[in-house]
Amino acid sequence: MLLSHLGKYRIIKWLGGGQFGDVYLAFDTILEKEFALKVARMRQDDILMLKDEARLLASLDHKNIVRFYNIDNIDGSFIMVLEYIQGFSLRSVLVQGKIELTRAIKIVNQCLEALDYAHHKNIFHRDLKPENILITESDLVKITDFGLAKFIRPGSISASIAGTPIYMAPEAWQGIFLPQSDIYSLGAIFYEMLTQKPPFLAETLEQIRTAVLKKSPIAPSLLNPMVPLWLEKIIMDALAKDPEKRIKSASEFLSALNKAAQSISVTVTKTTPILEDKFNLSSQQKEIINSTADKILVLGGAGTGKTTTLIYKVYALIKDKKLEPDSILIVTFTKKAAEDIKVRLEKLFGHEMRDLWLGTLHTICYRILKREAPHLDFSEDFEILEDSLPILRKLVPKIGAPKLRLIAERIEHYKSKLVSPKMALTNCENEWQKTCALVYQQYEDYLKENNLMDFDDLIYYTAKLLENPALLKDYASKFKGILVDELQDLTPAQYKIIQLLSSYHNRIFLTGDEDQSIYEWRGAHPEYVIEATKDFPNIQTFVLTQNFRVPQGIWRLATNLISKNKSHKAKPILLLKEETENVELFSGDNELDEVYFLTKMIRRLIEKENKTYADMAVLYRTNSQSRIYEEGLAKERIPYSVIGTERFSEREEVKYLVDFLKAVLKKDITLALPTITWLLGIKSQKPEADRIRHRRIKAVETLNLIFQGEMKLTVAEVLELILKQSGFIDRLKKDGSISAQNRLQNILELLNVAKDFSLAELDLFLTHLLLLENLELVDWGKNTVKLMTVHSAKGLEFPIVFLVGMVEGVFPLMKNLVSPKTLAEERRLCFVAITRATERLF
Repeated sequence: MLLSHLGKYRIIKWLGGGQFGDVYLAFDTILEKEFALKVARMRQDDILMLKDEARLLASLDHKNIVRFYNIDNIDGSFIMVLEYIQGFSLRSVLVQGKIELTRAIKIVNQCLEALDYAHHKNIFHRDLKPENILITESDLVKITDFGLAKFIRPGSISASIAGTPIYMAPEAWQGIFLPQSDIYSLGAIFYEMLTQKPPFLAETLEQIRTAVLKKSPIAPSLLNPMVPLWLEKIIMDALAKDPEKRIKSASEFLSALNKAAQSISVTVTKTTPILEDKFNLSSQQKEIINSTADKILVLGGAGTGKTTTLIYKVYALIKDKKLEPDSILIVTFTKKAAEDIKVRLEKLFGHEMRDLWLGTLHTICYRILKREAPHLDFSEDFEILEDSLPILRKLVPKIGAPKLRLIAERIEHYKSKLVSPKMALTNCENEWQKTCALVYQQYEDYLKENNLMDFDDLIYYTAKLLENPALLKDYASKFKGILVDELQDLTPAQYKIIQLLSSYHNRIFLTGDEDQSIYEWRGAHPEYVIEATKDFPNIQTFVLTQNFRVPQGIWRLATNLISKNKSHKAKPILLLKEETENVELFSGDNELDEVYFLTKMIRRLIEKENKTYADMAVLYRTNSQSRIYEEGLAKERIPYSVIGTERFSEREEVKYLVDFLKAVLKKDITLALPTITWLLGIKSQKPEADRIRHRRIKAVETLNLIFQGEMKLTVAEVLELILKQSGFIDRLKKDGSISAQNRLQNILELLNVAKDFSLAELDLFLTHLLLLENLELVDWGKNTVKLMTVHSAKGLEFPIVFLVGMVEGVFPLMKNLVSPKTLAEERRLCFVAITRATERLF
């Protein structure tokens, strides 16, 4: 029975069929547009292969490859929705006779563009033939049916059956497919286009096989004297039986054509560079990148490629819109994310991108305040206060530590909402709020008197500064393109800065996902994802629906959890990773059981499945949980790195060395003595300490030379000198304990950060160090298991994730169980944790 309808599609006609399904021309009655529908025949194997084909096509987005739109299940039929090409197949052209030389070269050129693109993704066609090459009225080539790729077993009979014999490379008859196999197929098609005969043709399959494996084709020029000898050589090289002697790649094929075709009036384009093609730009991403809208909001779940889209939008703004890099502002949530974006942009452009305004909003605001601080009654050399608690203790000594911490949090909350001390005092509703407001006023007065700002002030004062119309015009007119990643994590103060800076040119690009908002406790406002459509009039919203990263089982677990949040809005998602058993639940009686399972599973993954330690991460809710996992891993001698347990600058060895640098900056030798004493390991006045007295004397002499400017060193070299003279590094190496190794790693990280700063830039280095985050300092290439909180894991991904401590009261936290709002944030946090895994989740 002929189909007339499939859901919203009206069937116009049957276009053909293949091993995987029938193809129909259909009309979408809602979009009022024609599509090609590939409908699976209802055998289970066909459906499974069609699913594979769908996932494969979804990752291919090129002007010379038939565009894939969607997959669906309608009326019990599994269908693929494809671009409908109004044109004809190359086969129908060949039936009419030989193809003119210039046209043949142009067709092959476009085929090579498509193959070069696909091969860079490690995807081979494996069944290239004239029937799979479609041509539009304007001679635009579109290759279809990449569906045989990747899932035919080498050496199987099905490998031969699935391909078309007269165009199959010799190795393909054994089920071995290489990029050169497609080169052979295209060479055979090229041969037929010019001679009207395939290279080999016989009556039986075995005769064709014998000819392909053992015989040489007739020279094309003998069959068509119009074929030039240079082109004949290229074709024959493409048809070499040994893949090693064949043209190696599509780009090499094109290069050969380009070099030789100069003798006739044929323009052969060079291959388009595959820039970071591993990121698999989808048609949705390209639509966003190519959009002419000045205001864009990109929504999408974890793993849908929001940041990649942002990166390519920056590339388009500079390349196509001709914006200068220093007129573009890119705001990220972490410095690591900023560094990753910078590295990827530099790969795209092929050179350093120093002029971009790129970083966290704290970093951006620091740059602005360094220039404009006098407008706020601060001097330009203001210092950043790392920890507010010591100052608060000094100001209000009668208030105990627990309450002081709550006051510090309240002050942070005030600043995140742009509430001044005066406003806080005016709006008090009870005595506790009045106490907080009064302490806030004292604290701010102290900071200003001492030319200090805390981290929250960087945002607070920048927002206040931009209320000055003249200053706002200076900065807002400067930034012709503003791009913000992770919109849902902005506080009201940060959001206000973005609104102000984008008010002049009105070119804004935002990405967000309300399901990944995990900083509401810090003042973040996940509703900005929705409110942006009102706050930025005429903003165009795009939704990314293809998930490149998260396997299906893991995604189902994550979405089942987040669907319990009332604010959650379900998003259509096409999962491109194949279905596997990738979630495993372990339930133990206590933490020791959990640690035992963790260490044994890590060993098994290393020894049995060839995984590396760097593939794995252990995620927990709070830093206080890390100790027991550290002890378990250390006991089993499993290398690990702990991330984010404390600020980098608060680690003992870093703190002493920073204090030493502050002494150098102030040229005060008495400030350096505690560090020298600590490095020398002097803990008492006992006689044995006399043996290292000469080292102390040498260190002090060196310090005096530094003070006098007689040693032209970088900051790193100053530190290396004092470390060497104290013998501290040698003692750590001899110690060999995990604690000593971690200390050594922290010192090496500090030296790495310091190497680019001269001694004249010491004050700049000390500020830079305060703005650094732990994530930026981690040696991610080091082969260790990474231990961190879920908050620290935001924006990261790992093949294997162990999500530990999933006990009510721990995760979710007991204090967050009482309120629907805080419980919703716990779910979002768990959603983030689950979606960090790209292969397996425990």
